[in-house]
Parts: sequence; C-alpha cells; structure tokens
Amino acid sequence: MAEKIKQVVTPRKRATKAKQINVSSVDWEKVKSYSKLALRMSAVVACLLVVMFVYNELVSLPAFQLQNIEVSGNSRVSSAEVEKTVRNNMSNKLFSTNLKKLQEQLQSSIWIKHAQITRILPDTLRIKIEERKALALVRFESEQTPVWLDADAVVLGEYDNTLDKELPPLVVGLTRETVAASRGENLEKIQMYQQVISAFDAGPKKFSPLIEEIDLSNLKDIRVQLSESSVEVDLGDRDFRARLSRAVDVLTALHSRNIAKLKEYKFLDPKILEQPEQIKFISVVHPTQIAIRTVKPVQSNGKVTSDKVAFAQKER
Repeated sequence: MAEKIKQVVTPRKRATKAKQINVSSVDWEKVKSYSKLALRMSAVVACLLVVMFVYNELVSLPAFQLQNIEVSGNSRVSSAEVEKTVRNNMSNKLFSTNLKKLQEQLQSSIWIKHAQITRILPDTLRIKIEERKALALVRFESEQTPVWLDADAVVLGEYDNTLDKELPPLVVGLTRETVAASRGENLEKIQMYQQVISAFDAGPKKFSPLIEEIDLSNLKDIRVQLSESSVEVDLGDRDFRARLSRAVDVLTALHSRNIAKLKEYKFLDPKILEQPEQIKFISVVHPTQIAIRTVKPVQSNGKVTSDKVAFAQKER
C-alpha cells in the first residue's frame, strides 16, 4: 500500500505596496496672516458695537431730544398744524427721525406742495414750507361755494374771507369730476384762464377788475360778465384785451349817449339808445359788426318780453 504523502501548502505572501504618507510642512506665514485678519475684523466689529452703544446713549440724552420746531413759508397752513403733524409722525429722538417719511406726511396736506426738513443740532427741526398758490376762484356746477384751484387745476379749498382780500374774477364752466379726462379738460381751461387774465392786464390799464365772471364752458367762445352793469360780453377765442376794450368803449358811449363816439357806429335799431340800461349782451367777435341784445323790464303781469337784438356796423 502506497504511503500517503502529506503536502503542506503554504500561502504565498502577496506583495503589498507600502503606503507612504507625505505630511507637508505647515505654512506658518499664512496662519499668521489669517490670524491678523481675524483680529482686525474682530476689532472692527467691536468698534462698531461701541459706536452703536455710544450713539444710543448719546441720542437718549435730554440735550438731543426734540424741543423746537421752526416753520416758515406757510400762510394757508398754520404753524400749529404743521407742528402737530410732525410730532404725530416722529419720536422725540431727533437723530432717529425719518425725514423722508416726515416730508411725505407733510406733503399729504393739499396746500403743501413741498416741505424741506433740516435737523439743527442739538434739539431743533427746521421746516420750510412751499405752499400751492391759489390761482383761480372756481364755482362748479350745482355748487354755491367757490373753491380755489392752482395752476395744475388742483382743488385747494374754499374761499376764506379772512385770508382772501383781493378776489379775481369768478370762473365757471369747469367740472368737479376727478376722472382723467375731466382733469385734463380742467387743466386746459385753467391754462386758458391764465391767458385771458394776462391779456386783460397786459396794457397800462388793467381790465380784470372790471370782470365779475369768466365763462370757460366753451374755449372757442369765451364770455365774461362785467361787474357794474352785469352785461355779458362775447369775446370768442382770441384778441381778448382788444375785444373787451371795444365792448367797454361801446357800452360807455351808449350809457353816456356820447354822440361823437356813437357816430362811428350805425345801429340798425336806433331805439337801442333810448334805454341802454336794458342791454344784457354784447358780442364783439366780428371785426366790424357789434351785436347787442336787450331785455325789457318785467311787466306788471310778471312776464318778461323776448330779447331784442340790435346790430351796429362800424364805419370803415
């Protein structure tokens, strides 16, 4: 019997590569620079915190609390009203007051067009008011109380007899509606109003004091009512001063029966000279012809007769 041979198998050792760990040297220069930067940032943050602390302590001192409010440039808006608005919209800390927000609050008042606000240390707020300027005194349709409008056709407020001494002619023909189209129409009429008044007062003699009312309902046919005689004068859309002067000249001649002046005109109805106080309308739009309408007095039965129209042809 064959003898069994024991074979011992020894596992082969696998060759392993030795792992080499390369440990780089520490860059101490970078560490040093980063440390300096961190220290500087910490110092800046600390300084900011100190400044904020000092600031809060400073503004809390009684010396820097709001004590005085100086208001100038106002006439329609009282200083007391301005001061009340200011104190209602700011704290007592003068430094922490938001001036832009305060300005917006003041300019929400219809009469205040612009408000300039300045801090005056240690305890004063100076406010310079620019008010809207009342331009035209307007009576809207179906309203009795006239109101002021400025050059932008902004409704400012009602007539105040304590502030409004010299009154311009009353304007009619504007609308109270606030839609965009109406605002545009009102602005156009206010611009025309300025042209008319400027023309009336362009010469050595101002004619605007002679006018009681200006009707701007139709910008192509502007009419005015005279103060003394209540006569309505049709001026058309141009040559306002020349046409008004002509109308006044004719009416004066008719009332005074100035024959020399009236010889320049040929009236188709000579009866117009008999009662010139009945003249209620005169049109001077035509370059050579003047139209005059009269109204007879109220009769005993309470009826008024129809208007009577007369024409005068100016000699050429």
